Amino acid sequence: MALAALAGLPLGLAISMSGVIVPAALAQVQGFRPEQVAPVLWHALWPQVLSYTLCVVLLTRRLVEVRALIIAGLALVAIGAFFNLRITSEWQVGELYLGQVIQGIGLPMIAVPLVDIFVASLRPPVESLPAASILNLSRVLSGIITTAWATTSLRLNAQGKLAELLTNTGLYHGGPANALANLAARMAHTTPDPMAARAQAVQMIAGAAHRQAAVLGISATMVALGWLLFASCLIIVLMAEFGTGGISHPRGHGP
Repeated sequence: MALAALAGLPLGLAISMSGVIVPAALAQVQGFRPEQVAPVLWHALWPQVLSYTLCVVLLTRRLVEVRALIIAGLALVAIGAFFNLRITSEWQVGELYLGQVIQGIGLPMIAVPLVDIFVASLRPPVESLPAASILNLSRVLSGIITTAWATTSLRLNAQGKLAELLTNTGLYHGGPANALANLAARMAHTTPDPMAARAQAVQMIAGAAHRQAAVLGISATMVALGWLLFASCLIIVLMAEFGTGGISHPRGHGP
């Protein structure tokens, strides 16, 4: 049960990229509505059809070691996360597609070997149903944990960046910059009321800061996700008992 829980966490982290981080990026940075997000997520779905088929063939014929396939999947999803670090306030959706396709290829390389490890080749047939139940329960729990991590990380990262940006624009007293004062002075040429000019300057700076803070927060979460996935490879490497993809026999009982 502990191994299933640990192995399910990397899968949950990988799924959280399309399930949480990408929709948040599209909504906060691009202003997408829910019906506009679906076509983007499609690019993480269709590659899985090919990848699932390939994984089944590789594992059925034992052409690739099970742990190696999981590590390859984790690395691909991590690369997909790092690929999207070019996000800016002018970020275009087309730049997201390749990262989504890479993730779609990598996800089955994590999911299928996990099923093979915990259900297919390592359990006698009579225990396959309890093993599948444990694995599914671990997937649900890990999905909740990783979704909570992703949403919390996005919020905290954006809040931290927003405070830093607002401080550096001079919006707070004692800030190191005078961007607000300069903008208010420029607005005063078109607005006779100095208080109204300052209010317009505050609105413009706050809006730009919120947008840029969302961009920086999403980028920071992408970086954290990528490194967590690479670190998860160590969990799979340490699963030496399951490395051959075959059933472990006690000493003196079978090969």
